[in-house]
Amino acid sequence: MEAVECLYRQSLDLLSDAAARPHREHVLMRPLAVVVSHQRTAEGQAECAAYAKALTQGDFGGALHHCRRLLEMTKARLAAQQRN
Repeated sequence: MEAVECLYRQSLDLLSDAAARPHREHVLMRPLAVVVSHQRTAEGQAECAAYAKALTQGDFGGALHHCRRLLEMTKARLAAQQRN
């Protein structure tokens, strides 16, 4: 959960500041790599790939959407684990 939250916060910080954004998206690849390493499902891996693709194509709204999906998926997985 921590890795996804970190990626989300860093994404919001960078992508909400248009002046800092040009050619700085690459700084999000390291936290994304950590998130990828924690994803155990095909759906999670697909969201990571979609995030990276949106980011590299300059679709910052799309990148944030996929990051939020990763956060929601992680929260749901942790809630399910706590119930068991």
